[in-house]
Amino acid sequence: MTSIRRPHLALCAALILCACGGDDEATTSDSTTAGSDDSSTTMSSTSDPTNVTTSTTDPTGEPTTAGTTGSESDSDPTVATTDPPPECGDGVVDGDEECDDGNDDNTDECLDSCVAASCGDGEVWAGNEACDDGNDDNTDECLDSCVAASCGDGEVWAGNEECDLGEMNGDDQACTSMCVAASCGDGLVGPGEGCDDGNDVPDDECTNECALPSCGDGILHVGEECDDGNGDNTDECLDSCTLAICGDGEVYMGVEECDEMGLDAPMCDADCSAALCGDDYLNMAAGEECDDGNLDEADDCTAMCLDATCADTIQNQDETDQDCGGMTCDPCAVDQGCLVNEDCETGYCDPNMVCANIPEIVISALTGAHNGDLGGLAGADALCASEAQANGVSGTWIALLATDSRPWPGIFQNPINTTVPVNNILGQTMFNNWAAIFVDDQHPNPIYAFNGVEVEEGNGNPDWADADGWTGADPSGIAAANNTCSDWTSSAGNGRNTEVDAQSLLIQETHACTYMAAVMCVRLTP
Repeated sequence: MTSIRRPHLALCAALILCACGGDDEATTSDSTTAGSDDSSTTMSSTSDPTNVTTSTTDPTGEPTTAGTTGSESDSDPTVATTDPPPECGDGVVDGDEECDDGNDDNTDECLDSCVAASCGDGEVWAGNEACDDGNDDNTDECLDSCVAASCGDGEVWAGNEECDLGEMNGDDQACTSMCVAASCGDGLVGPGEGCDDGNDVPDDECTNECALPSCGDGILHVGEECDDGNGDNTDECLDSCTLAICGDGEVYMGVEECDEMGLDAPMCDADCSAALCGDDYLNMAAGEECDDGNLDEADDCTAMCLDATCADTIQNQDETDQDCGGMTCDPCAVDQGCLVNEDCETGYCDPNMVCANIPEIVISALTGAHNGDLGGLAGADALCASEAQANGVSGTWIALLATDSRPWPGIFQNPINTTVPVNNILGQTMFNNWAAIFVDDQHPNPIYAFNGVEVEEGNGNPDWADADGWTGADPSGIAAANNTCSDWTSSAGNGRNTEVDAQSLLIQETHACTYMAAVMCVRLTP
């Protein structure tokens, strides 16, 4: 057994100091021989710690080289070294090793291949990785980030998930919180859906297309009268889902001719029929003033649906000629048609039913004497008309008595009538015309009562006292002030009168209204 001498210990200490980079005292020591002749250690005088030769003495007593460090030129290849070669797993990081923990546990930070643990190496690094399948396929159970696949990670796990949008998952998104693709009927309101009730009932609050009920979807919902699924407003169902009716403003083809919201319009009646004159419906918006259901021009409504007027150039209403006669229009002119005297301007409708000038003015008298109370002009006129009729004398008669409202010059409204002769009822001329009465009051022929008796004292019944006759007029035919027996309504006061038998109409005499005198009458029309 080789004995290790103590000088070797000193050498080891020196080597340690050299290797550790000791101070100058350790590196500048001179080469020294220590111990006995059997073993020795020699150090170079240089400071290179690698130039060290360790000698030992074999049993024969000859020195041998136990180990030499230094330059390659100084080593002997036949002499074996004492350090083993580096290898993975020796616990020492050598060469290209990233790590060497001296064990074969691949779940720690250093693999048994002396490579640092990392995601994708196929080994699960305990405490750092949930999984590691060694691939970058993110559709399997382990992501390339070494995280276990799960809903919400943004990767679609094949065979387990239909979709995965990560943070965009949601029950109102295209991908639900369960990583199932949103679809109509899943009970969740997803993108593009107005509703989703999860059933297949088409006419409830959500259609089978996941749309809220709406007019025009072709499904009849509560509150809708109809729903034909189109926007055609000329059929029986409007796009408002109400049934077509007259007045909705839309023309129902084949049923309505027009529709103006139930109102009359120039071309449309309120009942949605075309506005036509003669349809017995008054449409004032169409310019109609009347519509009696016919086109007869002779009635009160013309064929143009205009009210008959006295200026429409049509003989209608009760007119006796075009725009004249009857109870509505003005009297007709001479030579126009008539039925009665009142239809004519002249006041005379001749036997041929044509308006004509009166042939004469006739003056007559009541058959008896009267005081001044005659019941006013109306009462006196009635007496004249009654006696004329009773005696078969035709024509329109009024009392020849003046009042403020009936001066003698204005008795005849039509001036033409004042140009004809003034005669007695026997046809004898008294004056050439009406105006002559107020110029030359004398007349050549007497006045006769309706019964043909001459108005003369002693003839009347009762007797015409002194053959006087009431006039109430001054010489011009105007009412004499305070001399009309209160407009012939009273027997009190005074009244103007004339001497009838003197054949003068305007002699200015005055009598008390109690006086009994003749009452003269004048015929306005035959």
